[in-house]
Amino acid sequence: MRVDLFLKKLGILKRKETKEASIFLENKKIKPSHRLKGGELLKILTGESEIELEVIEIPPGNVKKKEREKYVRIIKRKRITSKENRDEFLKWVFGD
Repeated sequence: MRVDLFLKKLGILKRKETKEASIFLENKKIKPSHRLKGGELLKILTGESEIELEVIEIPPGNVKKKEREKYVRIIKRKRITSKENRDEFLKWVFGD
C-alpha cells in the first residue's frame, strides 16, 4: 500500500498533507507513492508536527479507530513551533 493511502486510512494525515510533508524511511526521503511492506519505521515532518511511527501491518481496507493499533504504533508525535525545531528534526533524521 502507498504511504499516502496508509496514512490516510489510519487517520494520521490527510492525503493532501502527505504531498506537502517530508517522509523518511531509514533516513532516506521517500515520495508519498512509495509502497510500504510492513515492519518499517517512518519519520514524517509536516509544517506543524513531526511524527515517528512503526508500520506493523498493512490494512486490507478502511480502518476503524478501535483497530488502528493493529496496524501502526506511534512512537513520537510532537508539535513544531518554529523553523529552529524543523532544522533540529532534520538534524535528528540525518545525524550531524
